[in-house]
Amino acid sequence: MSRIGILVIGNDKDLFTSYSVSARRQVAYAGSEFEQHIVVFSHAKLKHQKTRISDSLVVYPTNARTPFTHLLKAFLISRRILKEQKEKEWVISTQDPFEAGVLGLLLSRLYRVPLQVQEHGDFFSTQDWKCESLLNRVRYFLGTLVIPRANQVRVVSKRIEGTVKTMGVPAEKIVRFPVVTHIDDFKNTTPKTTLSEQTGLSGPFILWVGRMVKQKNLPLLLKAFVEVRKKIPEARLVLVGSGNEKENISRCAKELGVSEYVVMHAWSDDVASLYKTADVYALSSNYEGWARVVVEALASGLSVVMTDVGCAGEVVTDRENGRVVPRHDAEALAEALVETLSDSEARRKYGVGGREALARTETFEQAVLKTRDAWKSVRAEMS
Repeated sequence: MSRIGILVIGNDKDLFTSYSVSARRQVAYAGSEFEQHIVVFSHAKLKHQKTRISDSLVVYPTNARTPFTHLLKAFLISRRILKEQKEKEWVISTQDPFEAGVLGLLLSRLYRVPLQVQEHGDFFSTQDWKCESLLNRVRYFLGTLVIPRANQVRVVSKRIEGTVKTMGVPAEKIVRFPVVTHIDDFKNTTPKTTLSEQTGLSGPFILWVGRMVKQKNLPLLLKAFVEVRKKIPEARLVLVGSGNEKENISRCAKELGVSEYVVMHAWSDDVASLYKTADVYALSSNYEGWARVVVEALASGLSVVMTDVGCAGEVVTDRENGRVVPRHDAEALAEALVETLSDSEARRKYGVGGREALARTETFEQAVLKTRDAWKSVRAEMS
C-alpha cells in the first residue's frame, strides 16, 4: 500500500538545507507512513532547486518575484504533484491561513482532498497584527474565510484554540500541540562566554532575543527599561537580533536617553551562553503563537518576565515560575523587571519552576506522534 501523501504549502526556506532543524523535523514527522511534498514560496533571486531531503521529503521552490506569480507557480507545482501521484491518498496542509491557506482551500475543493490549516502566530486574538499594515488587513480577512472552511485546524496554544472556536471551528476539528523546542540544547549547555565578556560591561543584564519587528514591541521594553534604571541604575539591556525595526529601536533608545545602557548585539550562534549568563529574560510582544525564546530561556534556567502572550498561562504562570504582565503596559513590565532583578530568591525560584514546567510539556517524540495522528484523522474524514 502506498504511503499517505502530505502536500504542504508554506514559507519555510530553511527546508532547502537538509541539516536544518526544520528539515530534520519534517523528516521525522513523515517517518515511513507518510511522504511529504512541501511547496515553498521562495524568491527567484535565491535560485533554490527542487530538493529531495530524504525518501519521505521533497521540497519545491516557487522561485517567483511577485505575490501573484508565487501563487500561480505554487498552484501549478501542487497540481502536478497531485496528478502525477493520484493513486495516493492525500492531505493538504498549509503553514498559514493566508496566501497558502487560500491556495490550499482551492486545491482541496478541486481535488477533493482534506485540508489542514495551521495557525501558529495568534493573528486573530487581538487587533495588533491586523493593524500593522494594509496587507495584514487583507490577510486577516482571508484568514477569516479560510479557517472555518478547513477540515482541520492545527494550533499551538490554548489561547489560539479559544480564538479559533470563536471563528466558527468546532472543537472536534481542532488539534493542539505546541512548537517543540529541543530544550536539552539549552539545559545541558555549558556557557562558552558571558554577557560581560561579550559586551565589556557589568550587569545586571536584561536579555531579549529575536526579530526586531513591530510584533515584538521593543519600544515598550525600552520605556520600561527607563523606569528600571531609576531603581537599578547599573542595569543593562541587551537586544540580540536584527530586523526591519532595528533603526527605529536604536533611535527610540536615544530619544529616551538610555542608548548608553542598551547594547544592540548581532545574532549569535551561541545564544545559549547569553541565556545562561543573563539575569532576566524580557518579552514585550504584542502577540506570539508560542514564543520559543521563552522556552529556551526557561530551559537555560533564566527567569522570565513576559507580556500575556503565547505560552503565558500554559508554561509561564505569574509569580510561580516567572512574571506575566498585561500587553502594552510599560509600567507593569518595569515593575516586574525591577522586582525580579532585585530578588535573587525569586530568580532562583522562577528558574527552578520554569524547568519543572518544561518537564511537563510535550516532547519532540510526542509531537511527532500527534502530527501523524492529526494527518490520519483528517484523511479518515474523506475515506
